[in-house]
Amino acid sequence: MKQQTPLNIRNTTARPVRILLGILFLLAATALPLAAFPPTFVLGGTAENIWSPETTSTLWIDLYGSGSGRTALDNGYVALSGSATASYSPAAFETGSGSFQDKEQLEGTLGLKSPGGLTVLQAGITSSIHNLLYGTVLEPEWSLRYSFQEGLPVAPYIRYDGYYLYQSDPAAGTEDRLSNSLAAGFEYDPSIRMGYRMEAGGRLELWQDEQLLDSAGNETGEHRRDIIGFTEVEVTGLAGYFADWSVLLDGGMIFSNDNRYLSDTGELEEKSADAAFGGIEGSISWGPTRELQLESLLYADFRRFLSRKARNTDGSLASEKLMKVDTGGSIQVDWTNDDIVYYILQVSGGRTFSNDPAYDSWHLGISGGVEFGF
Repeated sequence: MKQQTPLNIRNTTARPVRILLGILFLLAATALPLAAFPPTFVLGGTAENIWSPETTSTLWIDLYGSGSGRTALDNGYVALSGSATASYSPAAFETGSGSFQDKEQLEGTLGLKSPGGLTVLQAGITSSIHNLLYGTVLEPEWSLRYSFQEGLPVAPYIRYDGYYLYQSDPAAGTEDRLSNSLAAGFEYDPSIRMGYRMEAGGRLELWQDEQLLDSAGNETGEHRRDIIGFTEVEVTGLAGYFADWSVLLDGGMIFSNDNRYLSDTGELEEKSADAAFGGIEGSISWGPTRELQLESLLYADFRRFLSRKARNTDGSLASEKLMKVDTGGSIQVDWTNDDIVYYILQVSGGRTFSNDPAYDSWHLGISGGVEFGF
């Protein structure tokens, strides 16, 4: 589920390795002499102010650029896209806290047709040289999907996804992990005005730095392992001639061997990450004229832990299991007079409801910016 994260605590997650970069540059080199569609480039900048209980008010300025291109092959296509963003807070910069961070993304796609369907291979990376929470971040990711597309009323597919997350700063948490998932689903598009997708699968996450604890709170050398079962249902549609919309529902269960030591009670809480989760997300995009584009997003995510207990306002353990509900959304307006310069205004916000005061929070953001398209 998409969530609007306050810019001052942005998570720069990442996904590649040198061999993946080699594959991506090879795809790019192959695409250049065969380009069937001209590449597109965007340069832009935004200023956003974020309000939250933790930071009161924070101004962030972003400068970014992105580009993409795609070429047709005899039996498929090749695509390459990338982006880079530099962000800083002037107030924090003046005080010497160094609130500057960056984010880079690169992704290559190879699609190949076969007699019975389409195979799509993707490889990419999201990285950050300096992330405020996690230091240097690298996250290579890869996926392989096969869709059965001939002679069937619906288009079933199977897919495999994987990623590896590396974060250099252990002070922000021990989140390094390797993830692999398998899923199967189908797509059904009875008309240009309506489409359906359903998917179910499982994921295995191996946490590289997070160790299990013994009854005294000491590390045992055994690492955390999460097994996740999930399902998704998505409906997309076209309203009239100028608006398209989508609704996505997801849910699942997390089963983990993770535990945590409660120093105030001297207890070891087993299976502290086991949880049930679910969510809904809706979006709509409306272009009443060629110059104007309106987009809105609403989301709600629910998570209830099966073993972890919430805490009261005074810090003591409550009798209830921890529960969180994240809600929020955004509204964005884009306007252009010449299809070259785009003016953007966005309002976003979110609220977390929880039976644990430590998780109960909110944020609100207002941003404006300019983009140049080439």
